[in-house]
Amino acid sequence: MTELSGATGEGYATVSRNGVVLDAWYPEARLVAAGGRAATTRFYPSDREGYARTDEVRRVEIVPIRTDIASLQDAPVDVHDAYLRLHLLSLRRVRPNTINLDNIFQLIPTVAWTTMGPCALDDLDDSRIRARIKGVALDGDRPEARPRDVRQHAEDAVEVDLMRAHEAVREQVQAQVRVRDVGGCGVEVDLATDHVDADAARVVDAGDGRQFVLR
Repeated sequence: MTELSGATGEGYATVSRNGVVLDAWYPEARLVAAGGRAATTRFYPSDREGYARTDEVRRVEIVPIRTDIASLQDAPVDVHDAYLRLHLLSLRRVRPNTINLDNIFQLIPTVAWTTMGPCALDDLDDSRIRARIKGVALDGDRPEARPRDVRQHAEDAVEVDLMRAHEAVREQVQAQVRVRDVGGCGVEVDLATDHVDADAARVVDAGDGRQFVLR
């Protein structure tokens, strides 16, 4: 049986007026046999309702692309490669911690995430003016390299409103858990483990009103 450790994706890249790839979106991404050619090329499918276009508000071009990764065990090489790996993870084509993501966020440029899509930081203020002139809404988010949303699955998380300090962890969540990450207003815990770390138990039992996200 051939091991599927390569990948290919067909989608669209957003390219700034200076030729910088701001992001890439792959509605179609799949695993393939390893050993192919690693490259991104312009792709000319039957376009989805004219999605490939020039956006005069953000001064970007949205171009159809095909990206091929020879081996997911090799480090990502550019923006297209990085985004395809993120899509593979989000679409559950690969399991976490099984592909190489070395320096992935160093490859992804910092952009302004707007309601119209990514915008180059240098073009954001002028884009807001052009949007007003055209009568379209363009709300800008804070600059960030990390993509705001690749593709989220609503069923991925279960939220527990409030942990009760007087009850054991297992009685509350019906599973033994381990804290994976703490940040913002929530704590991620891993259900795929057979023990509760001592420090994790103290955090989970804090009972301070935070929501706990169980995965």
